[in-house]
Amino acid sequence: MTPTRTQDVEYEVLHPGQHGRKDGTTPRAPRTWKVALSMACSIIAGLVFALVHHFFYTYWNGKVVSSDAQQRWIIRGGTAFAFGLKTTLALGTSIAYVQYFWLTVCSKEFEVGKINSIFKVLGNAFELCDLKLWFRLPVLASLAIVTWTLPIAAIISPGTLIVTPSTGNRTEHLGVPQFDYRDYTPFASPLPSDDAKFAGASNTLVQLALGSATTQSILSISPPVANSTYAVKMYAPALTCQVPARNDSLAIEGAYTNYADTSGGFGINYMAWVPYGDGAENGCQNGSIAIPSDLTTNKLPSTTDSCYDGYSAKLNIFIPFNTASDATFSESSVLLNCSLMNASYTVNFDFRDRAQRVNVQSRELLNGVAGLSSYEELFDDSPSMFNKLLSYMSVNLQMDAFGRIMVGTINTDHYGTITPAYTLVLSTGLRSQLSGVTNNVPSTSNATFARSVENLFENMTMSLLSSNDFIVDFSNETEAAGTPLTAVTIYYPQNIYTYEAAQLWLAYGIAILANVLCLLTGMFAMRRNGLSYSNDFTTIMRTTRNPNLDLLVPEAESNGAEPVAPRTKKGTLTYQRSNEYGWAGFSAKGMQY
Repeated sequence: MTPTRTQDVEYEVLHPGQHGRKDGTTPRAPRTWKVALSMACSIIAGLVFALVHHFFYTYWNGKVVSSDAQQRWIIRGGTAFAFGLKTTLALGTSIAYVQYFWLTVCSKEFEVGKINSIFKVLGNAFELCDLKLWFRLPVLASLAIVTWTLPIAAIISPGTLIVTPSTGNRTEHLGVPQFDYRDYTPFASPLPSDDAKFAGASNTLVQLALGSATTQSILSISPPVANSTYAVKMYAPALTCQVPARNDSLAIEGAYTNYADTSGGFGINYMAWVPYGDGAENGCQNGSIAIPSDLTTNKLPSTTDSCYDGYSAKLNIFIPFNTASDATFSESSVLLNCSLMNASYTVNFDFRDRAQRVNVQSRELLNGVAGLSSYEELFDDSPSMFNKLLSYMSVNLQMDAFGRIMVGTINTDHYGTITPAYTLVLSTGLRSQLSGVTNNVPSTSNATFARSVENLFENMTMSLLSSNDFIVDFSNETEAAGTPLTAVTIYYPQNIYTYEAAQLWLAYGIAILANVLCLLTGMFAMRRNGLSYSNDFTTIMRTTRNPNLDLLVPEAESNGAEPVAPRTKKGTLTYQRSNEYGWAGFSAKGMQY
C-alpha cells in the first residue's frame, strides 16, 4: 500500500548545511578540513613521487648498463614511481570532482539518468560520450577528463630513462711503435762483397719513402690496441729548408744563364742535387750548395755522397720559371738549401673508428746530422762512438731514400717534351706545385715549397712506424730495454643510461598543474557548499530519504538490479529540505504522496 501525507509540506531549494532538525538537536559541525587536507596531501604526495622519480633517474644517468636484470629493475622502479604519482593525483582530482558534483546537483534540477551519468563517470569513461550533457557542465567535464588522462603522465615518464650506446675508456701503459735507429741494417742495402759496406738505402726503406710521398700521407701504423689514443715524445730526423745566401743565389743564376745560352733549346725546369766533395777534406764544390758548374754534369749524387760541411747533410732544390727561349733569370724562381737535423717530436696518435690520425703537436730542431761520405772511415773502437755512428748511419740512409725521390732534373727540349731524369718528384704530392714547369707560370714560392718538402720528409719519417723493421720490438726484452712504456687510452663500446629530465618534468609538470587547478575547484565547491562530501554509499543513503522518491521506483525494481526502468530515468530530482519536518535531500519533482 502506498503511503500518503495529509499535511501540506513546504519545500524550498536548500543549500546543504543550512537545514536543522525538528527535534531541536544541533547537527555536528561539518568537517570540511579533512577533505581539503586529503586533496592537499594528494598533491604533496604526487610531488614527492615526482622528485623521487627524478632523483632516481638522475642517479642512474650516465652509468653503465651492467646487466639485463639491472635494467629491468630500474624500469620497474621508474614505473612504480610513475604509478604512485598517477594514483595520488587521481585521488585528489576524484575528491575535487565529488565536491563539485554535489555543488552542481544541489543547485540544479536533473533527470535521474543524467545524474546517473554524472555520478559514475569516474568509473566509466564512456559516460563522457554524452556531449550534450557535458557541454552544459564544463567544470565537471574538465575534472573528469583530467582524472582519466592523468595516466598519460605515467606512460611518458618511465620512458625518459633510456639506454644509449656510448664509448668508455681506460688507460694502460703499453709499448707503442717508436723509432729504432740503433741498428742500421734494416735501413741499408749491403754490398754482397763486403758486409761492412752498403750501396745505399734498403729497398724496404725506399719503398716506404715512395709510398708515403706518392700518397701524400703517413702510411698505416699498427696501434698497440684498436680504438686507442696516446701521445709520445720521440727523437727522429727532420728536414729544414731555407733560402741560401746571396752569393749562392748569384752562383746558380750564373750557371743557369750559361746553360741556357749553350743548351741548344733545352731547358731545365727542376733540379735537385746534393753537394759533394772536390777531393779536399770537408770541401764542397762552388760554395755551400756545391752547384755543378755547367748544370749538365752526369753526376747527381745521392745524399750518402754528400760532402761534410761540419754541420749537416744537404739537399738543394732549384726551380726556374722560364725556358731556354727566355734566358732572363726569374725572381720568382725557387732555390732552397735543405739540411738534415735531429729533432724532438711530440706526436698525438689517434686510432679510433678505424681511422688513423697522426698530429705532430710540436717539433723542436736540435743538432745537425752530418752527411757521411765514407762510413768505413768512421768506425771507432769506442762502444759509445760505435753506437752513435750506427744511429747516424740509419738517419743518413733515411735521407738517402728521400734523396732518391727528389734528386734529379726535369728537362724540356725545344719541342716542349718534358723528360724527368733520375728524379721521381713528379710522382709525389709536390707535382701540383710543379705545374709551372709546363707553362712557365709560377705555381709555388720558396716558403710554400720549403714547407711542402719538409712535410714530405716528416710524413716519410712518421711512416717508418708502419714497419716492424724500423721500430722497437717490445716482445724482445733486451731490445726494448730503456724504452719506456706509454700511457695509452683505450676506447670501447658500452651502453649507458641517459635521462631526459625535460621530458619527465614536462609530463609531471602538466599533471601536477592540472591537479592544482582541480584542487582549487574542489575548494571552491566546498566553500560554496559549506560542507564536504565523500563518494560512498552512506552519502547516497542519507540524501535519498524523501518518501516521494518511492514514486519513481516501481516495487519490482527495488532490488536495484539492471535494467533501470525508463520511468525512473526520466524522473527529475531536486535537492530540497522541509522546514517543518527537518529533513533534507533529493526529492522527485512534482510528485507527492
